[in-house]
Amino acid sequence: MSHELTFAEIAGFQKDYRQHKQNKVAELAVVNNGLQKASFNEKAARELNRTFSIEIPTDNVTDQKQSGRCWLFAALNVLRHEFAKKYKAKNFIFSQSYLFFWDRIERANIFFNHILETAAKPLDDRTVHYYMQAPDTDGGQWHMAVSLIRKYGLVPAYAQAESFTANNTAAFNQALNMKLREDAIVLRKLAQDGHDGEVEVKRQEFLSEVYRMATIAFGEPVHKFDLEFKDDEGKYHIDQDLTPQTFFKEYFTDDLDDYVVLFNAPDHEYDKLYSLPFEDNVENGTPVEFLNTKIENLKEAAIKQLKAGETFWFGCDVGKQSDRQKGLLAADLYATDTVFDIET
Repeated sequence: MSHELTFAEIAGFQKDYRQHKQNKVAELAVVNNGLQKASFNEKAARELNRTFSIEIPTDNVTDQKQSGRCWLFAALNVLRHEFAKKYKAKNFIFSQSYLFFWDRIERANIFFNHILETAAKPLDDRTVHYYMQAPDTDGGQWHMAVSLIRKYGLVPAYAQAESFTANNTAAFNQALNMKLREDAIVLRKLAQDGHDGEVEVKRQEFLSEVYRMATIAFGEPVHKFDLEFKDDEGKYHIDQDLTPQTFFKEYFTDDLDDYVVLFNAPDHEYDKLYSLPFEDNVENGTPVEFLNTKIENLKEAAIKQLKAGETFWFGCDVGKQSDRQKGLLAADLYATDTVFDIET
């Protein structure tokens, strides 16, 4: 049933608002300080004591800056922790920018694959619309990092440093996604008209242009480097003329397939493996998969891994109920219901 808002109703809303003095107090607090500061739950923050019964040594902090590379930083932090233990090299850092470069190239390639697979579908088809909405983005999952590492290896941070664009991806994302959408229209038309040969020619042309854009934005990816570091005892180590692939194969013995991503989705059946094929970033890479389990099992697995002295990759919607400056994450960190006097 439709309803037209009247000025009489609005006057009633105003009268009701002004009858309660606490509304003005809340208004002044939020207008002058913002909702988060005004609703910050000090009691919840006090309960987040930074003393832990299980704690493992960690390396220095890495910062993704203004980018959506948390998944990649977290994956590399897991590997650098193992590297630090094995080679006694605390604070050794792998280049996030190196893998991020290849991630953008691979995502462009898999986007073109999706576009050609769905070329017969109308442009407003839900699947096509999904692909066109965000052809190449920052976000990702554990298995996406695994796919990149397996194919392209690893390099130390000093071999390929962070670029301005790697730390601030918004402008590049906008330019790249606009280009990919335009390319997709061309490829769809060629495929629909049956010009398969021209499709492959255009695909190569477009991928070369994406490579050029990524190189200009992030710098040309390193092909060989000398591994140099001092261990925790001050001993100097050098291994010359390594490729990223040989570095990974020779210095890492753990099988990345030994890691399983657990997640808790109560609205889906437990003890089943779920996949997100739309999020795969490398053609013929490791598929993005999760094992759905009860939250109690997830917590138990996390505790066991910490007790074993291993870090773990963790992902959640950290944009909710978190304070970046204070480093806090809690379900009741902001009392917005109290400020607005509502129930949600």
